[in-house]
Amino acid sequence: MTKIIKMPVTENTHRITMVMAGDEEGGLEKHVIELSNGLASRGYKVCVIAHEKYKDRLSQSINFTPVDLSKSRRNPIALWQLFTAIKASQPDIL
Repeated sequence: MTKIIKMPVTENTHRITMVMAGDEEGGLEKHVIELSNGLASRGYKVCVIAHEKYKDRLSQSINFTPVDLSKSRRNPIALWQLFTAIKASQPDIL
């Protein structure tokens, strides 16, 4: 049996940033969406960097930054957008 431990959410709550590189409909994407929504509902500061199509599936309390990495992860413009988005989110946990 899994025991759920509720951590107190304080002013010093860590900023959590999650990145999804693809635009597919698989288990990883579902997991990131559910985990992000769950953390946000508990008061954590969550930022998701992903393809635009995922925005509507995330809680409005989540800071969403659209970056399309699905076509080429070697695209220098997309990588620069990703770098800039991560830097702007100032994550404690990435």
